[in-house]
Amino acid sequence: NPPSTFEEIEQAYTEGKVSSAAYAAAKEAR
Repeated sequence: NPPSTFEEIEQAYTEGKVSSAAYAAAKEAR
């Protein structure tokens, strides 16, 4: 499953699984 909640995206970002751009977009959209 792709990360969907901000918390999941944040965790994936810390693990290097999502781009900084995707993380930033999720952070803006939460």
